[in-house]
Amino acid sequence: MKKLLLIFSMLFTYLGTYAQGVWVSQSTGFQTQSTTVTNFSIVDTSVVWISGGDGTGTAFPHHDYSITLDGGKHWVPSEVPTSLIWGWAMIAASSPTHAWATFYNTAINPKGQGQIWHTVDAGVNWTQQGAGVLFSTPDESFPNIIHFWNDTDGVVIGDPIFGDYEIYTTTDGGATWDAVPSGDIPDPDVIGVDSETGYTTHIQVVGDTVWFDTNHGRVYRSVDRGYHWTVAPTNLVIPIPGTIDISFNNGSNGIARYFNVSNNTSDVVETSDGGITWSSTFTPVGAMFGADVQSVPGTSNMLVSTGSSQSFSGSSYSLDGGHNWSTIETGTQRVALGIADSLTMWCGGFTFSPTANGVFKFINISPVACNDVNINPGTPTSDVPTVCGSDTVTFSTSGVYAPNNGAFSGISWVISSADISGALNPLIDPSFLTSYLVTFPAPETDIRQYVNDGSVIDGVNNPYGIYYWTPVVYGNATLLNNPVQFLQDLTLDANCTYTGTSIPILVDDPNNLNCEISVSEIKANQLTVSSFIKDRNTLDVRINSASFGKLSIQITDITGRLVVNQNSYVSKGSNHESINVENLASGTYILKANVNGNNATTKVVKY
Repeated sequence: MKKLLLIFSMLFTYLGTYAQGVWVSQSTGFQTQSTTVTNFSIVDTSVVWISGGDGTGTAFPHHDYSITLDGGKHWVPSEVPTSLIWGWAMIAASSPTHAWATFYNTAINPKGQGQIWHTVDAGVNWTQQGAGVLFSTPDESFPNIIHFWNDTDGVVIGDPIFGDYEIYTTTDGGATWDAVPSGDIPDPDVIGVDSETGYTTHIQVVGDTVWFDTNHGRVYRSVDRGYHWTVAPTNLVIPIPGTIDISFNNGSNGIARYFNVSNNTSDVVETSDGGITWSSTFTPVGAMFGADVQSVPGTSNMLVSTGSSQSFSGSSYSLDGGHNWSTIETGTQRVALGIADSLTMWCGGFTFSPTANGVFKFINISPVACNDVNINPGTPTSDVPTVCGSDTVTFSTSGVYAPNNGAFSGISWVISSADISGALNPLIDPSFLTSYLVTFPAPETDIRQYVNDGSVIDGVNNPYGIYYWTPVVYGNATLLNNPVQFLQDLTLDANCTYTGTSIPILVDDPNNLNCEISVSEIKANQLTVSSFIKDRNTLDVRINSASFGKLSIQITDITGRLVVNQNSYVSKGSNHESINVENLASGTYILKANVNGNNATTKVVKY
């Protein structure tokens, strides 16, 4: 059964240091805004696969996934090549190259059925497994969960068909799958006319033992990788239909909980014999959030929870098996959890753009007081002195060292009409125009961009001419507007605000025909792009990429209107991409290419 996700508009040297921990934004690379993370498949502390889902509430099917090989520093997105009607059930990986993708049928008619796809080359190629055999029963089949212990041994589990859960095992990486005999699977529960089902992503695995929970509050358990099963009620009283979450620290100790969305409370039971028997219900003390709860591998009783609803969002942890909870933060939507060990944890969010948010990693930070002599907003630079119509300037400040005490701290940039270098409070300077998004914690090198598209400097309210970009690090700030997005949403403390050196940039009138469009290329060592009109109808785009990845090309006209949006793949090194421009009028266009989060821009002139 598809798990319903409510969408609204570490870890420790030991957990005593949690107060200095923070979720750090990483970029999934997903192209569609508001894409969320539906599940994590943790291979180790460096290799993680994630599946993407619809975060707008419309339940639009997604096939996106993303991979990191360096602990989240870089995520490489792509898609499984299935058709539109299939939606994510779960992704499972066993290595940096091997993964399995499971999908359910989202069509109204025929309902039911599922797919399994497999890659052995990190997603360069995908092949479907068991087509017409696995999860092939219309109106009945529904795959929920999948797990692989290594590159060969795995299990996939779906809802009951004809009175038995549909479960298959494999020992050859999915080349062949064997159905688990009905005699080895306890019968599903029936209450009135409501049949028992499982839920997507609701699986726990410790060693050879695997558990999954049902909408009737029961937990199925196999101690031999899915070949034989037992089942036990949890004693939780839940609505029918309803859902619970289970989490196990080891083969013996685990919890099950029912989250009541009407009052944001959890009912919890625990087991010490691997789920054979369950305790009476208890109510946790503190904020146990409702989106996800996961045990921390390698610990006997540590858990983490996340929440995504408007009224109850944030994250928390427990050190005693879920009885007592300490809040990490509140007011920020957190969804699925992926935990490698007690020092390495991720959670899902919502993608703002291919280069912002979507996934977050938990890190510890050392306290930096407001009077620390090392505080520095960095040395700022820009790549061009002038920006013309639709052109982009990139700003960078390196050597950043920011305070992090108080309720709010971090780094932002200010745009002003005058030089504000060293200002005590740039927000109250008469020349202040606006600021960029705030970032916490402040990175050692911070990069921002400005596109001359008329949105800030429009030639009317703010006439074209010289403006100034200035980095600002700050601490001990207080809330002015909620949610905090920009620097002006805060009240700054003059004793804990450090304003850097202003960089002057000439923002020229886009209609100035004498303005030479300058081309800004970000991370030129990773990606460069150039183009020329091959013939009247064809644009030849040359892409030199430092790595294989998915290519996104967007072409905008001089007003910023998107006129071409094309996706494909590039190999490492030199590539050529042909674009049909027959329908484009004569004029100047801006072409932007993106590969693996790296961007490059060039000018196109069609005569």
